[in-house]
Amino acid sequence: MRTFFLGRYVVGLIGLSLIMLSVLVFFTEARGTRGVGAGIATSETSSVTGDDILWNRTEGGTVWGLTCSGDSGQPRFSGSNVTIKYHTKVTDADTGAVIACGASVPAGTKVKYTFVPHVPQDISWFITGAFLDSPYGVWVPNAAEPGVNICEPENYIARAKKIWGNLYAELSVNPPPKTLTGAENLGCTSVGNGEYLCTTPNVGTFTPTFMFGATNATYWMDHTAQYCHTRTSGPGCTPESVYPSSLGRGANDAPFMINIPTLTRSCEITVGQPVGSAPTTPTVSAAGGACVVGIPHTINFTATDADNDPLRYGIDWNNDSAIDEWAPASGYVSSGVQQSASRTFSSSGSKTIGIVAQDQGGRNSSWANLTFNCANNANLPGDAIVGFDGGITGNGGGVVWGGSGSLEPNLTIRVVPSLVRQGETVRVNWSATNVQSCTVQGANGDAWTGVESPIGGELSSPISRQVRYTLTCQSNQGVLTKTAVVNALPVWKER
Repeated sequence: MRTFFLGRYVVGLIGLSLIMLSVLVFFTEARGTRGVGAGIATSETSSVTGDDILWNRTEGGTVWGLTCSGDSGQPRFSGSNVTIKYHTKVTDADTGAVIACGASVPAGTKVKYTFVPHVPQDISWFITGAFLDSPYGVWVPNAAEPGVNICEPENYIARAKKIWGNLYAELSVNPPPKTLTGAENLGCTSVGNGEYLCTTPNVGTFTPTFMFGATNATYWMDHTAQYCHTRTSGPGCTPESVYPSSLGRGANDAPFMINIPTLTRSCEITVGQPVGSAPTTPTVSAAGGACVVGIPHTINFTATDADNDPLRYGIDWNNDSAIDEWAPASGYVSSGVQQSASRTFSSSGSKTIGIVAQDQGGRNSSWANLTFNCANNANLPGDAIVGFDGGITGNGGGVVWGGSGSLEPNLTIRVVPSLVRQGETVRVNWSATNVQSCTVQGANGDAWTGVESPIGGELSSPISRQVRYTLTCQSNQGVLTKTAVVNALPVWKER
């Protein structure tokens, strides 16, 4: 019997000790002097791994809690381990291929430097010596409160004593300012969304640096029981910032702030001499008689390439420095082979068109321009409307003249890259020939107009899920469509 009772006594002492240890680890019963706990130990490290910058800070011995002055059992936690990750990327703007630091590129290569958009998984944190973690954070300007209600399963950290209920916490991080430095001679221009497009006009070695400016983070905490709050009814979970105090908020206290220093990643690049030669400036001429409204007007053009590279020709029908049509519509022709294109003009007067030759390596010639006058057509009714495809519709009396109708429409659309991490962007490229007009609509709300995208494509908004882009064009064959899809990699989040 003595052994039995002694065993119960020992077991009881062990159980009581474990309970007391848990209380000491998770919550501080502060009844004495206010202030930060003694013996604070802090360490901070940063490193660059591949395209990523990692920063970590640990706090030891610091006591943080809610703002309930005078309460001896308010929730607190000790210590903190925070890791912040910044992502960068250097790519060929035309192909989407990654360019490694230290690589060499020919002069004229379009290089894109990207500050990859932040996602919650770039923040991780936990409490030293305990399983109080959430483990991701949120990016909020000024490290403000993360939302009206943080009492979600992914933010649960612990069960407190009865008057507090479940405890929840979130780490709010202020997005840092971002600047690309050391790229002055690379011809770089900010194109938005944290991207810089560089035309690399100069030969030499350069060291652009991604700079993430100094910023800060704040813990926000709340509970599911109504206690020690100014609210008069209902549960908690309107988050309150955590204060560095052993007994709640004092007269001179401010919310505990984690300061994150300026972090950088340098990426050296060597720009060499251009590879190959650009084509000659095209020779352009009219193929037949004078231009007349309502009648297809054809032009001929040709250029040569010193490297004997295959060529294609971009045509700017309205002299706005944007390519409206490629000839041939797909692929390339041999150097020196003449190409032709036609357009039916709907109004009289002076017309100027532009032609540029491009070789298979993407090198462009200088623009060639042709200016001519387009005369009125005496055979057309005064209110006739001439379509881009050559069809003419007379409003008076319902008279309709048929156009040439001999050119087949051709639509192409693609996204680069077609698989991204959530929060990244893509370039949407499209072109269409022998059509009147086009629109591109993304399932995420992106929208553009025109028969061809700008060189390099249009920049999408951040991709968070699969997005289908649809190119829709009006043609002499009716409405035509073509689609391209970009997929987003899934993100696993602890629940």
